[in-house]
Amino acid sequence: MADFQQHKAELDELGMRVIALSSGSSDDARKTVEKLGLGFPVLHSLDARATSRTIGCYTGVHEGVPHVQPASFVLDHDGKIVLATYSTGKVGRLDGVDAVILAKDIAKKRATAGP
Repeated sequence: MADFQQHKAELDELGMRVIALSSGSSDDARKTVEKLGLGFPVLHSLDARATSRTIGCYTGVHEGVPHVQPASFVLDHDGKIVLATYSTGKVGRLDGVDAVILAKDIAKKRATAGP
């Protein structure tokens, strides 16, 4: 999430929004937002198993509590998913740099598509 915060100004300029989802508690989310200085919403208290069934992400268990593994989605301006990444652990995540590259590509395609 810190990487997305680092690239937030570029993503904002490209008309992209970042929203994080977490199965952690509201207190955990607040601490993460404060620690990382996040300027985007962090939705919390998701049911890990229900979220997995809905978006297809992997789940894990940390300290006996189920949680969602990282999943990232990039949507175009029409709401169509143009990229989805699913991780089973700490590696294999979409990062802020890749999100900027994708956002620029989406903007370029939109500009050349015309009305």
